[in-house]
Amino acid sequence: MGGSSSPPPAPDPVATAAAQTGENVTTAIANAQLSHVPQTDQYGNTTSYNQTGSTSMTDPLTGTKYSLPQYSETTSMSPTNAALYSNLQGLEGTNLQTANNLATSAQGRLSTPLDLSPYMTTAKAPTAADINGYANTAWEQPFNQTWTQQQQQLDQKLADQGVAPGSTAYGNAEYNFSQNQQQAMNQYSSGMYGTATTAALGAYNSQLAANGQNAQLATQEYNQPLNELEALQSGTQIATPSFTPVSTPTVPTTDYASIANSGYSNQLAAYNAQQSANASQYGGLFGLGGSMITAGGLLAKSDRRLKRDIERIGTTPGGVPVYSFRYLGSDAPQIGVMADEVAHLGAAFMGRDGFARVDYARII
Repeated sequence: MGGSSSPPPAPDPVATAAAQTGENVTTAIANAQLSHVPQTDQYGNTTSYNQTGSTSMTDPLTGTKYSLPQYSETTSMSPTNAALYSNLQGLEGTNLQTANNLATSAQGRLSTPLDLSPYMTTAKAPTAADINGYANTAWEQPFNQTWTQQQQQLDQKLADQGVAPGSTAYGNAEYNFSQNQQQAMNQYSSGMYGTATTAALGAYNSQLAANGQNAQLATQEYNQPLNELEALQSGTQIATPSFTPVSTPTVPTTDYASIANSGYSNQLAAYNAQQSANASQYGGLFGLGGSMITAGGLLAKSDRRLKRDIERIGTTPGGVPVYSFRYLGSDAPQIGVMADEVAHLGAAFMGRDGFARVDYARII
């Protein structure tokens, strides 16, 4: 039944926010300083950092002012690179003059449009007549010759068998032959025309591709003097200093707000646990009060003069001290209040024996 009767105060949001802001600013400054690593590349070029001043920042919530350092980064060439750069500057001036002279002498050539006609071959798209001619030569003529021979063979076969022209058997044989011939023609003619179309278009596309390649080669040849002039004008460039990114350690930001809230949650949980324990003990004490009523209707004695080994162990929600004790002449531990401390609550009564008693129902 011990512990505070009031819950812990919640964290002040303004103070928590101000502390978090201060923590964030300090962390940012530390991380900035850690990232300023002087470097020297493989060519001897160097980079360095120097604080050049500071700027002020004011927290709009609390008015707290923070001083934020400002830095400058300086990259310097090595002495060898500096001398090389100076020489290249002079060389570029000479190259530029040479390029200007070359441009003047080649002015007539550069002003003449590129003529691609000598490199082009006329490509003719295939027509229906071309496709028909290909199909006739590659398929139709051989097809007709084959079936003409088969017709002659059939006629000879029928004559040998004594089947006369105009007879039913002769008509049936001729009809079946014509059906087979028509079926063969339908089956192969569509495929042959597709093959003829593909072959004609393939030849046409090959010619177009050849013309494209010829045009590309002619353009490259025409542009070659221009490319040489451009290279001469650009000159040789000095290598730009390059520095490998440095993996610098960083300081993590302390989440002050979460820590404060977590501490408050722990305190509140402890308070609630204590209140729950107190409620359990108070319930037991209430039961104790009921058991103290004797068969004659008298309340149990709670007079301080009848008790020994008195030790305060807590307080009721109403502010009444609670004690552990033993009655005189008994070793059994007891828990309860002192009659003289609850008399003002109307919970203490004087017995006929001259000792005070307590009605626990009035204090629980």
